[in-house]
Amino acid sequence: MRLTSRPGTRLLTLLAVPALLAGAAVIATAAPANAAVVSGAVQNVVITPTNPAQGSQLRTDITWCVPNGSRAGDTFTLQLDPHMRRLPEGFRLDDPKTGVEVASAAITGTTPDAAIVTFTLTAYAESHTGVCGTAFVSADFDGISTPSGQPTPFTSVTNDGKTFTTVITPTGPVPADLSQPSKYGTWTNDDQGQTDPTDFIEWNIDTPNGAFDSATTVDSVPAGEGWTFDCSADSVHLYDGFVDAQGDYEQTAELTGPVPYTCSDDQVSVDWPAQQAGERFRLRVSASMPTPFGSDAAPATFSNDAAVTTTTADVPTAFETSASLTQATSGGEGAGTAIPPVTTPPTEQPTPAPTPTTPPTPVVVQPAASAAPVAATPIAATPRAGDSTEALAYTGSDDTVGLWAGGGMLALGLVLALLTRRRRTTTGS
Repeated sequence: MRLTSRPGTRLLTLLAVPALLAGAAVIATAAPANAAVVSGAVQNVVITPTNPAQGSQLRTDITWCVPNGSRAGDTFTLQLDPHMRRLPEGFRLDDPKTGVEVASAAITGTTPDAAIVTFTLTAYAESHTGVCGTAFVSADFDGISTPSGQPTPFTSVTNDGKTFTTVITPTGPVPADLSQPSKYGTWTNDDQGQTDPTDFIEWNIDTPNGAFDSATTVDSVPAGEGWTFDCSADSVHLYDGFVDAQGDYEQTAELTGPVPYTCSDDQVSVDWPAQQAGERFRLRVSASMPTPFGSDAAPATFSNDAAVTTTTADVPTAFETSASLTQATSGGEGAGTAIPPVTTPPTEQPTPAPTPTTPPTPVVVQPAASAAPVAATPIAATPRAGDSTEALAYTGSDDTVGLWAGGGMLALGLVLALLTRRRRTTTGS
């Protein structure tokens, strides 16, 4: 005997097949596409100025374009020249007309001698064509590895190996005239006070070269500046040294004890002893801000003024020197042509077929019973023996109801018979 499938099992099977197919389609469409590394995105890199003064900044300008069809998460990179120093952390590249972010840029130091800018596209690239833009990074450069008067190539490298080179020839030396005092500032870390404002700058003030009998240095915070001197013992240093042929200060000793100095939030003053020919004293003092600037703050410039007086044979000579230091900055923008939305023509809906109507169930109308039978014309007949001569009374009975009832019973019987036959056929199969 062959077993047949139960109707419930067959129904579950029919429902499971389309459910599995639909699930597979959802999984296939929901899986994210892998982000790609875009080749050839960086079109040009230029570094300016080509003859910067020692202690100033260089600006790296970048031109870029990505191919149509680029997607959110796609990246391209540019390794900056290793002579660059104290770089910002990153920036946004927005569409200048709409303010929508086109890409983001993160600057990371992947090696001790170089930093990499990684550009990451947003969903803007998926809804626009011809997406292009510019970016820039302004930061310090290393004066020791780029001596004044010597042409030095600055080379940037893209992720696909393309190189862009600008020859930089710094001017100097530092200081330009050793008979004059000099002053400059340096950042103590790459943060440049954005999140850590404590001792974020070191100011360096040099006396002129000796010989002289004595000297004084008075370093003051200019009006309007928000920073203050840090007068802790670890933040004020006094040195003796000389400037070498490359313009670099070589300290020979750190002076302690016999050199008096005073320090307050807005001024540091030092009384120097006699100095021999060819050497100079240096004051190094740290400065702090009361609160961080914040990573989103605009780059700030900090200035410092100092007065230096040397005395030889009781004749004083007064000098003034100043310096400024600007935070590294970066930025950029991008734009493209918006892809017009795809319009789908309306789908014509078929006219639904009219719903079949069930004919009304016939209603049997029973004739009303007569109050009195209608008199018939008597027909003369000869009665047989035993026949009654009186007419039967009208009872109101009708065979129409019986016909309908019988027909209904007959139909029910046929249905039951068919159902019984079908069950027997299924069981015997």
